[in-house]
This record gives sequence, C-alpha cells and structure tokens, in this order.
Amino acid sequence: MEIKEIKDFLPPSLQQHVKNVLLGRDFDWHYLPDVTFDDRNLDRAYKTQPGFFNLPLVNGQPQNKFFDFFSFFVPMILDEYKKIDPTANMSMSRMRIGLNIPGEDHLGYNNPHIDHEGVDTNMIKTNVVALYYCDDTPGDTFIFNETEQSSEYTVKHRVTPEQGKLVFFDGNHYHASSSSKSRDVRVVISFNLYEYH
Repeated sequence: MEIKEIKDFLPPSLQQHVKNVLLGRDFDWHYLPDVTFDDRNLDRAYKTQPGFFNLPLVNGQPQNKFFDFFSFFVPMILDEYKKIDPTANMSMSRMRIGLNIPGEDHLGYNNPHIDHEGVDTNMIKTNVVALYYCDDTPGDTFIFNETEQSSEYTVKHRVTPEQGKLVFFDGNHYHASSSSKSRDVRVVISFNLYEYH
C-alpha cells in the first residue's frame, strides 16, 4: 500500500482536547527503558531511548479507563481506511500511546521494529499501522524499505509530526520513532489494524 498522510484528521478543537488530556495531570503514563521495548536490539548500534506509554486497547480488548475517552478513534480510523481500500474488512487490534522525551541519537532514529508482538502473523491478510500525531514536536517517524530485521536499514519515507496528522502505512515494514530535538516531549498514538484470512 502507498503511505498516506492526512492533515487535520480531527477538527482543531478536538486535536487540542486530545493533547490536553494526554499532557494533563490525571493521565496514566508507564515508564519504559526503551520506547520500542525490543530487547533484541539494545546491544546493537542503537542507543536506548527511555520514554512512557499507555495501552488502552490490546488484541481488540479495552485495557483501562482511558479507552473510553479514546474509543472515538476506532470507527473514525476504520472509516478513513475504507477510503483507501473499500474492500478491506479491517479491525483494530491495538492502540498504543507513546511519549518520547527529548534526546539525541547518532543514527537519527530509535530502534527499528514492527508491531507484531503477540500476534499470529499467519492469520493476518493485511497489516496496517496508523499513527496520529498529538503535537508539532520535532521527531520524525522513519519508515524503512525492509520487511525483515536487518543490520542496515534504508529509509523509504519520513513523516514529520504535525498536530492532527494521521498517517497510514504497511505494517510489514520496519519503522522507528525519533526523539524530540527540542525541549518538548513527542506524543504519538499508534493503531494496529488487521484484516484476517
């Protein structure tokens, strides 16, 4: 599938409301020693990038009270994907909210990964990742050409965060976040969509 970027996926007032909730005092963030939590790569050339996360939805099942607030994303994103592929019968498996703290990486990005944890890939016909950017903080997403783990990744596409932007791409491609290059945190909501055989 082609990579598709959609600006202002949400109306401005809702964009700001989502951002306010995520950066408010009542939101539950959980610490990670590495934002990709991929221990296989930590002794490679990539430095460990600590950050925080919340998982409102896992394997299609709500996990905490914050799913109630963010559940509106589910039909909106599935409907938007129907515009790309009207024949697909997608479901949302996971919603992950990630917060990267400011930092530097000599390669420019964090650990490349795919989002297949706990999923039987033999059952998946179509694998799509959707990313929603909650702010304009510098820290591009890198989508690579590679669909297998590699010692060297080549960049297929870079997505620059803009508040309200939604991006769809083929989830079989390795991808990586990068850390904010400013003093601000970088907050992104990732969604895993699957069509099963």
